[in-house]
Amino acid sequence: MARRARRLGRVLRLDDDRAKPGASGLPLFTPAMGAHFVVNDYGLRHDHRRRYHDIGR
Repeated sequence: MARRARRLGRVLRLDDDRAKPGASGLPLFTPAMGAHFVVNDYGLRHDHRRRYHDIGR
């Protein structure tokens, strides 16, 4: 989990030479994060039905 957070942090860094500040990445970032939440929700429901339904949501 921490490894994913570090990777995401590196991807989102705006001071990187490859990234330019601004809203140009939003058209790709928004649906990508939406898909992430949908897939993550499905996976948690599938793997941890009762616990996720009672506590996670």
